[in-house]
Amino acid sequence: MSHDSPTLTAETIDSVRRFAGFLEERIGVPFSLCVVNGSDSGDQTDPPPALITNTDLEHMAGTAERRGFALSSCDERHTTTVVRVPGIPATQMLAVGVVPTKQTSMLERLVSTTLQLALHQSHLHEKSNELNSCLEQLTYDMEEQTWLRMLAEQMRLCDVRVTVKSVAVEVLTSLQGLIYAESVALFRSGSSPADNHVTWVGPQLVNDQFWRRWLWEEEGTTSPLPKIANGGRVEPPFRASGVNSIVAVPLTSSGRVSGWLVAVNRLTQEAGAYNGFAASEMEFGTVEASLMAAAATLIATHSHNVDLLHEQEALVLGVIRSMSRAIDARDPYTRGHSDRVGWYAQLIAEQMGLPTEQRDRIYICGLLHDVGKIGVPDHILLKPDRLTDAQFDMIKQHPQTGYDIVKNLKQFDDLLPGILHHHEAIDGSGYPRGLMGEEIPLQARILAVADSFDAMTSDRPYRNGMSDVKAFGILREQSGIQWDAGVVRAFLQIPVEKRQGHLRMGTDGPCVVEGSIEEFITPATINADIDSLLAEVAAEHSPII
Repeated sequence: MSHDSPTLTAETIDSVRRFAGFLEERIGVPFSLCVVNGSDSGDQTDPPPALITNTDLEHMAGTAERRGFALSSCDERHTTTVVRVPGIPATQMLAVGVVPTKQTSMLERLVSTTLQLALHQSHLHEKSNELNSCLEQLTYDMEEQTWLRMLAEQMRLCDVRVTVKSVAVEVLTSLQGLIYAESVALFRSGSSPADNHVTWVGPQLVNDQFWRRWLWEEEGTTSPLPKIANGGRVEPPFRASGVNSIVAVPLTSSGRVSGWLVAVNRLTQEAGAYNGFAASEMEFGTVEASLMAAAATLIATHSHNVDLLHEQEALVLGVIRSMSRAIDARDPYTRGHSDRVGWYAQLIAEQMGLPTEQRDRIYICGLLHDVGKIGVPDHILLKPDRLTDAQFDMIKQHPQTGYDIVKNLKQFDDLLPGILHHHEAIDGSGYPRGLMGEEIPLQARILAVADSFDAMTSDRPYRNGMSDVKAFGILREQSGIQWDAGVVRAFLQIPVEKRQGHLRMGTDGPCVVEGSIEEFITPATINADIDSLLAEVAAEHSPII
C-alpha cells in the first residue's frame, strides 16, 4: 500500500478535499485521505490514523470498493471507518477516520446515510456546474448573435462617406472583446503605398514587416484559407515577442486578397476570458475564425463600396472637367477659366474655414458655373467688339440655362445656387434675380469673387488682362458694393504661393502671378481701373462673364 496520491488535477483535489470535509462535518471526526496501490508521489494525501495498520487498510479497501464504505473495530472503544472517494477508483483514494464508538450498526447507518447525502450533493454540484456552463455558453452565444446582428445592421446602414479606418476601428474594438483577444489588427494592401496601412486595436507586439511577410507568404493565391497558429506552431519571431496564438482571415475583393484581419493572443481566464473552453482557453479556433470572417466581410464590403464611390466621383469629375473645358475651348481667351474659378473658389472656402466637403463641392461648382454658355451662339460668345443690348441679354441668360441643365442631376442639387447666382451683386445690380447682400447664397458670393478675379486678369479680344495687383485693388474698392466684403477679405489673405499652386493655363501657357498686393497701388490707378472696368460693362456691354 502507498499513502501517496496519483497525479490529480487541481479541480479533482479540491473535490476530494470537499468530500472529506463533508464526512468530518456529518460524522464528527477527522478523516485522512490515503491512496492504495498508488504509483506517483505527492503531497495531496495524509498519513492514516495511528490505530490503523496497513494490512487492515488494504483489507478494508476491497470491502469499500464493493459497498462504498467499510467498518472495522480497531480497539475496545474505536471503530475504523473507510469510505471510497467518489469518482476515483477504490484502489486509489480512500477517506479514513476513527470513530469513538462500538455501536457499529448505528455507525453503519450514519455512514451509509452520509455517503448517500454526499453522493447526492456531488450530483447536485455536478449538475449545477453543467447548468452554469450551459448558461455561460448561452450567454456567449447570445453575445455572438447580438454582435452578428449589429454587424449586419452596420453593413446595411454604413455610409460610404465614412472612411474604412473608422469602420475598422469600430468593428475591431467590439471584436476584440467578443473573442477575448489581446490585440486585433487590419492589414490592407492596395495599388499605392498610401493604401498599405495598418489599423491596430491593442499592442502591436511585432513589427509590421514580419506580419506582412507571414500574411502574404502565399501571395497570388486567389482563395487563401484562414491562418490559425497556437503554441508551438507560432513562428519563432512572433513567440520571441510574446505572441502565443494567432488567427488571421483574408479580406477578399473581386477575386483578390485586399487585406487580412488578425487577432493575437487569446486571453486567459484570469485576464477575463470566457472559460467555456477550459482545455483551449489560450488558443484560437474555428469559432473565433468564423466571427472574424464575418467582420472581414463587412470591412471588405465597405472598402469595396468606398472604392466604387471614389471611382464614380473620379468619373463624374472627369466628365465635368471635360465638359467645362469643351465650353472654355470655344473661346481661346477663356481656356482654363472654369478650372481656375473652381481653384480660387476652393481656396477662398478654405480660408473662410468651411468644411472639407463644402470646399470640394464648391470646386466642382466652379467647374460647372458657366455650363449655361453652351446655349450662347459662337457669334455672340466670340464677338471681338461691343455687344448689342439683345446680345448682352442673351449672355445674361447663361446662369439660368446652366441651372436648367444641372437641376435634373440630383447629385448636383447643392451646386445649383452657385450656378444660378454667381453674377449677383451685393448692391442688387447683378443678374438674373437682382438679389442683395446675404440674399445671395454664400456659394455664389464666393464664386463671384473667383470668377471676377479670373475674368479681370485674363486676356480678351478687346483688351489685355490686367495685373493681379490691379485686380486686387478693384476687388478692395468694390468690396461691399459688388462683392461680399468677407469673401474679398478671405481671398486677399490667401498666400501668394498657395494661390499660385494652380497653373492658369491660357493661350500663352502658365501665367505667373505678380508680387504683393501692396505693390504699385495708388488711388489714381485704382480709380482708373474701376472706371475702365465699369465703363466696359455699362457702356460697351462687355460684362465680366
